Amino acid sequence: MGKLACIRKLSLFSDLTEGELQRVADLAEKQVYTKDQIVFWEGETAGHIYIINSGLVKMVKVSESGKEFIMGFAKEDHVLGEDAVFGEEQYSFSAIALDECCITVCSRENLEKIFLANPSIAMKVINSLSRKLNQSTEQINSLAFQSARERLISALKQMAEEYGVPTERGLAIQVPLTHQDIASIINVSRPTVTNLLLQLRHEGILEVVNHQMVLPCNDQAAS
Repeated sequence: MGKLACIRKLSLFSDLTEGELQRVADLAEKQVYTKDQIVFWEGETAGHIYIINSGLVKMVKVSESGKEFIMGFAKEDHVLGEDAVFGEEQYSFSAIALDECCITVCSRENLEKIFLANPSIAMKVINSLSRKLNQSTEQINSLAFQSARERLISALKQMAEEYGVPTERGLAIQVPLTHQDIASIINVSRPTVTNLLLQLRHEGILEVVNHQMVLPCNDQAAS
């Protein structure tokens, strides 16, 4: 798919005319990342934003002790790096391609040109920042006030809503997660996750079909 076609399908630029889209295409770059390739590193000086056209990206933060914390995942039409790039700061997390990803990349300088000509795009980026802030607040509250079981169920439900595909058995989560990945998301040990997943499967709250976690449509997640 050409660069203009990639940009045309992004909701961030949906208000633009064909001529404006072409100008954005002239200022942006289309890049393809292979599975496990780093899109950007935590601590790297932020000079670009990344708009995902296709594929799935994992957002990871590492503590001073070296513990990995998965902040979430970004899929088609998500924007990454916009919080740091406007403050000329560093990226606060690393972004890793989980499969082949096609991404539109815009530099800070070119973004400023686009915003000046199209204020509606700037508002959409601000809204993206607001959504991420709300998600981060909810995640912090979840870690602070919910039990490990409650955090696991909440995380599975959120992933099913955002990345789930309807099947005969329920919503199949289309994210390749290991037990360690889930442990990183909800901040518990891997053995705890394994035991909790076994409990949820026994209770019928969770199924595993073709190596994918599936939440039945009629799940009743007790706390």
